[in-house]
Amino acid sequence: MEKKYLKYTAEELAQDLRFIRWVNKGENESRWRQFVNEYPDFELKVKTAKKLVQLLDDSHQELEKQEVNRIWKKIREGELNQQHGKRIQLTRLLKYAAVLVLLLALGGGVSFFFFYDSSAYHFSGSEIDMHSAQSKLILSNGNEVDLERDHSTIALKDESIKINNDSIINLKQSQLELVEEKLNEVVVPYGKRTELVLDDGTKVWLNAGSRFAFPAKFAEDSRTVYLEGEAYFEVAHNPQKAFLVNVNKLQVRVLGTRFNVSAYNSDETIETVLIEGKVAIKEKSKLAAFKKDIYLEPNQKAIFNKDKRNSVVWEDSKVENAIGWVNGWFSFSQDNLFHVFKRLERYYNVQFRYDESFMSNELLTGKLDMSESLDEVLSYITNMSAVEFRTEKDIIYVTKKYNKIPLINK
Repeated sequence: MEKKYLKYTAEELAQDLRFIRWVNKGENESRWRQFVNEYPDFELKVKTAKKLVQLLDDSHQELEKQEVNRIWKKIREGELNQQHGKRIQLTRLLKYAAVLVLLLALGGGVSFFFFYDSSAYHFSGSEIDMHSAQSKLILSNGNEVDLERDHSTIALKDESIKINNDSIINLKQSQLELVEEKLNEVVVPYGKRTELVLDDGTKVWLNAGSRFAFPAKFAEDSRTVYLEGEAYFEVAHNPQKAFLVNVNKLQVRVLGTRFNVSAYNSDETIETVLIEGKVAIKEKSKLAAFKKDIYLEPNQKAIFNKDKRNSVVWEDSKVENAIGWVNGWFSFSQDNLFHVFKRLERYYNVQFRYDESFMSNELLTGKLDMSESLDEVLSYITNMSAVEFRTEKDIIYVTKKYNKIPLINK
């Protein structure tokens, strides 16, 4: 078994399809047993996760998705439908309530395990330091390839991967068959960017500090990828096969369009900006079944707050600014200074430090040429704001700029 499972919580294990198949159907019994024996500290998580899976498994009558949603709607409303007061329904309600009680006893995790869907993808390259020197391509068989350029290109074609129009990696047919479980990944650290052309011709630009998972060959019924960070997509049109971008707690569904998604784990929000076409944004939550999908038209931006689990849609006549980074520009309009600094940290692979008393409510509007040196960019910001900088290696110290009163000789 893969060592990534050692980092899973009991709740995450209970959501893993291979783990569920082992518990319910005994698939790969010997491999799981051997894995648990090799790592005794892992056994407690396995036992807890098994209990969660078994509690959710109805051996008498399988729950349909619509019925689960209906039951939970009643729980949220604080009532029990008297018209359907059958013993089986009460049993199910108690069973799901037992799961909630168990999770609370485990110290939380309810919001992630129970409310969000079980298709979360775990990046194998999550341990790679985002301040590392090079981008990496992690193949589905675990092999890693360093991407030596600051702006690398990757293209999939004819069961092979071409890197920077130079080296070619041939992919075995066995890898292509494991579409759902085995994905290739690209890890782009701070200060780097990467461009991909996927199997269907879709183009993807990955910004600094991003991770992206994709199959060598898409499935027959859909085109599914996973993103952590920021990416700009130009999706190849295919009305018979939707293109699905999974980011944290959201899924963006498209057929053929141009859009940008910013979904860094450290950010409080997930932003989707539509340039051309149409997209549907869906929250990956069981309770979200009662929410309508959000549809964006061109020149609109959707901002999803992770904590509050709500979205707002804004008209934005300057949506092209959102993809300026693709061409080396950073355009901002009435943006907070801290937001600007965070973008610069990722792009130039530096860290900004502030005095404890430092506060700034300034809103900046402008355009930065990211092909210029960091010193030049900081000089520009100094001229347009009330801050100044002091640089020590890769750390930028930010202080408030005070107007000096000239001395007057008497």
